[in-house]
Amino acid sequence: MYRYQFKSPFSQGRSGKKPPSVVRSLIKINIAVFIIHNLLNLGPLIGIKNFTGVFGFTPLLGLEKGYFWQLITYMFLHGGILHIFFNMFILFMFGTHLERTIGKSRFLFLYFLSGIGAALLQALVQYNSTATMIGASGAVMGIAAGFAYFSPNAILLVFGIFPVKAWKVVFFYGIYELFRSFDQSSSIAHIAHFGGLVTALVFLQLFYKKYRIFGRDLIKKQKRETPEKSQTKTDNVINLNKDDKGWWS
Repeated sequence: MYRYQFKSPFSQGRSGKKPPSVVRSLIKINIAVFIIHNLLNLGPLIGIKNFTGVFGFTPLLGLEKGYFWQLITYMFLHGGILHIFFNMFILFMFGTHLERTIGKSRFLFLYFLSGIGAALLQALVQYNSTATMIGASGAVMGIAAGFAYFSPNAILLVFGIFPVKAWKVVFFYGIYELFRSFDQSSSIAHIAHFGGLVTALVFLQLFYKKYRIFGRDLIKKQKRETPEKSQTKTDNVINLNKDDKGWWS
């Protein structure tokens, strides 16, 4: 005789199963949308003549015509294999660690907030542009900035060779994107990348208040740290070719 014990789907802690990773879920959704958009070409079959025009972000449509969903949907569209690959690669490398640090719900909020901030800054700079913006780059840059915010002294092995601190990578990349945004001939929305990065840093500072922007409290705090503590921060090495579990190696 067997005894069956009913398990509620809401009792995740008792079953021992962990909730799904937000990072991996976002990657799967982006890949699925990419297949639908670029490979299956289902636009005409579902009554949408211009898939990119409807779900990509165009300031005049998204803000004036009421296509507000474009502020979200544009993040899941990509123009090619390399475009989606690098965005998902960066999302996995930085997002996996950041999700563990701030939790799933706050991570997801930061992701979409960065993407929306990127689109709004792009609209502010080029509001009359008829070009449609697609890609998760703005949201992904926000996640990279979040990683650098909590682990500024983590060593990133760029291309698996050059060791650079995380805060330096984010800082110089932000400056690069800001100057590149003045190039009107470029088809890349550099100002959107910069907007996603800045949006994330502003939100994290307002919410967590980890650093004092003004004053000497941060400098004094760093001087009071013991050599052992400072060494553990700087010795945190992260290889951009794989994560700590070896997934996507």
